[in-house]
Amino acid sequence: MKKASLASQALLGAIDQQLRLVPLLKLALEQDASFELTIAAPSLHARDHQGRNWDVAGFRTGFRHWPQCHEEFRRIVDAMRARYDLD
Repeated sequence: MKKASLASQALLGAIDQQLRLVPLLKLALEQDASFELTIAAPSLHARDHQGRNWDVAGFRTGFRHWPQCHEEFRRIVDAMRARYDLD
């Protein structure tokens, strides 16, 4: 089954939207207007054994320590990678 393709900005927007729903990040964003959420740009790579052709290295937040958010980030990105190709 062929996957839909999205441009880099569309993928970033979809990932950002889902990250903002992670409870810890959502609370921080609601409580602090200066809190920032920055996601690395998707990078294109050769199709892997799971049929994915892109990845995102990571993201930054206003937190100094956010290991609990990293698992959520990876889950979100991996679900998007399974669903969409980077065009």
